Amino acid sequence: MPSEEIDKKIGHVTKFSDEEGTYRGNFSNIYPKGTPYYSIINTDPKDFIAIKTQEDIFVKAYNKGHYPNDELVKKTIWMYFLLGTSVIVLLIIWIIKRKKAVL
Repeated sequence: MPSEEIDKKIGHVTKFSDEEGTYRGNFSNIYPKGTPYYSIINTDPKDFIAIKTQEDIFVKAYNKGHYPNDELVKKTIWMYFLLGTSVIVLLIIWIIKRKKAVL
């Protein structure tokens, strides 16, 4: 892709992994950590970005969206938060009842 179409830097690869699995954030299984990416003039970065592979050489990449497990991670965090809060509340109630029973 011609460098004249490049707008501005919008981020970089924060994690590289060629292992099986899914990671959150700006990870890549092709480009090394630190590889910059840019917006493209007159193009929504939610659709396409430009990845700088070498000096003045860019590859146009299509954004396929989030991996399905992104939502699963959010739901799991909330589930653990609610579970932890419930355990703490029940523990406080148990301690208060126990102290009243001793008096």
